[in-house]
Amino acid sequence: MNDEKIRKVETEHFGEIIMLDDVEQILTIASLLTTFDASLFSFVGWRGQASLDWRIDSKAVRRLKSQFPAASSSFDSNMPTFNGLLSDYEEKLLQRARQRGHGYYYGRNLYDLELLSLVQHYGGSTRLLDFSKSLWVSLWFACTDKVDEDGLLVCLNIDRLSYSMAHLREGLTSLSIKDIISHIPNNPIVFEPLHLIPRMRN
Repeated sequence: MNDEKIRKVETEHFGEIIMLDDVEQILTIASLLTTFDASLFSFVGWRGQASLDWRIDSKAVRRLKSQFPAASSSFDSNMPTFNGLLSDYEEKLLQRARQRGHGYYYGRNLYDLELLSLVQHYGGSTRLLDFSKSLWVSLWFACTDKVDEDGLLVCLNIDRLSYSMAHLREGLTSLSIKDIISHIPNNPIVFEPLHLIPRMRN
C-alpha cells in the first residue's frame, strides 16, 4: 500500500491513527501487521470498538469511574489510588464468585486469572480486555453499534510488542492477581485462558 493512499487523523485518545475506508485496505494493513515467522508461536489478537471517542477501558474501569466520580480523576492523576480501588473491587468480585461455586471447575480450583476470565464471559465487570483471533469478529464490533461514527480496530501482535508486553511465565499464572501485578507492575499482561466454556473458544 502506497503511503500517499494512507489517510491519517489525529485523535484525542490514540494520537495519530490510520483511517481505512474499505475492506480491501483493512485486509492489506491486517496482512502487514500480522506477518511473522511461521515457526514462532505468535498470538495475534484483534479488538474492535464502535467509537473513536471511547478510551480502551475495561468494564471494571468503566464501572468504577461511573460509580465513584473521584475514581475518574484519580485514574488520570493518581494511578496508584485508582489501582487500589480496582484491586479492592476485584478481590470482592473473586470472593463472591467463589462463594457462588464458580471457582471450582472440572475437578480443580480455578486460579484468579481463570476465574476472572470466566466471570468476564458471563457478563461480569473485570479488568480484562477481550481480544479475538478473528479480524472479522472484531470488525463487526467496530462497525455495528454506531454506524454514523468511525470505529476503532486494534491489532495486538505479541512478537512485535514483546518489549512492552509481559508474558506470564510458568508458575506465575497460578498466583493471586495481586501477586501477579506486584511481579509485573508496569506492563500489560497477555493471558490466554483455558477454554472453560465453549464461548471462550470463540
